Amino acid sequence: MSLSDHREGTDRAGEGRRRRTPGEVDDLILDAAREMFAAKGYAGTSSREIATLAGVHEPAIYRRFGSKAGLFDAAVRRPFNEAIAAYMANYESQLERPRSTEDLVRFWIEPVYRLVSEHRELLVALLAAEQFHDQDQPQERTWELDALLRRMDGQAQVETERRGLGSGGDAGLTVRVSAGMVLGMVLLGDWLLGHGPHRAGDADVVAEMIRMITYGVESRTSAARPAPHTSTMPELALILDRLADAERRAAIAEHELAKLTSTKSS
Repeated sequence: MSLSDHREGTDRAGEGRRRRTPGEVDDLILDAAREMFAAKGYAGTSSREIATLAGVHEPAIYRRFGSKAGLFDAAVRRPFNEAIAAYMANYESQLERPRSTEDLVRFWIEPVYRLVSEHRELLVALLAAEQFHDQDQPQERTWELDALLRRMDGQAQVETERRGLGSGGDAGLTVRVSAGMVLGMVLLGDWLLGHGPHRAGDADVVAEMIRMITYGVESRTSAARPAPHTSTMPELALILDRLADAERRAAIAEHELAKLTSTKSS
């Protein structure tokens, strides 16, 4: 149901009798902005249209978001902020009992793919806009995705070093490549996957992205080959098991130390 349908129903129910909280007003404006920007693009949407759809006075948009550009920024940024916050919460919840690298990748790829799919039209409007800032702010450029992804850089670097991943690689760049993979598969899905009964489903696309990011191509190919029968293999497996156990213990120790430090500082 669109925001306009929702507002029509709530108006009949007499919602206007109750004073809305600032948070509710923000949500109404942001929902209306996403609906209008997705339908008409940035240039084709006016602040007045957004205000009318949201059921607020137009000055409220400028008081809360500064400009149409600021509103556009918030409308696109907030869902991605929430997705990254959810990933960070999942990451922190597994510090005491570390999950596999594949699980960490899944925590990131699955919700972002759903998010981009849900807001596909809005992102298309963003890409189609030649500029999405007001003329009185010529230096402002909204919705810098890099600013959001930087929140993950530290965690990605720690996990890369702790797990011995990607020797000599750039953890921050890996985060951006993975985000680009998701954006590309959603925005260009019709070109890349085609149509018809043989088109890969979303679950298959997500699973393949997770495998690609986690294992790459060479690692998966190597893993599929029969292991050589040598007497050193049991010893190597034992060493790897001990190394994994040491990594788990180190992660627990780091987490406990962080909690102690936080308690003392407070």
